[in-house]
Amino acid sequence: MRIVVILIALIALVYSGEWVYRSFIRPIDPMPPEIVALADHFDRNGIKVSPYAVRHGFRHSEVEAVAAFKVAELPIPFVVFVCPDKRSAAVQLDALKRDGVTRAGQNGRMVLELGLWADDDQDRALKTIGLFNAFDGSQGS
Repeated sequence: MRIVVILIALIALVYSGEWVYRSFIRPIDPMPPEIVALADHFDRNGIKVSPYAVRHGFRHSEVEAVAAFKVAELPIPFVVFVCPDKRSAAVQLDALKRDGVTRAGQNGRMVLELGLWADDDQDRALKTIGLFNAFDGSQGS
């Protein structure tokens, strides 16, 4: 019985250690070229943004990088997740929708989450989602 308790404690320690590493210790992933191209796309179409890389706790098999886009007039940035492939992006979008996010979209391997401001500023939210959907992701690759 003592061996079982020790094994369970070791397994819990390994999983918690991995979570701490992913959430707090692992370096912030650099912004992929798609993010830079997406920021240029928003700027060319009238939404001035400043993207920056964000620390995330996802496994790289789920999400490769996360970037926040600060819009000058908004207090809260919107977020874009860059996933390894389209299937994992669809899984990420489904997870956001299950969490109650109403303003989100997918474009290739990128997933956009607008945040709470989108409920109050629906015109800007629709324009942002429209520009995100119109973006050709192959520009940044």
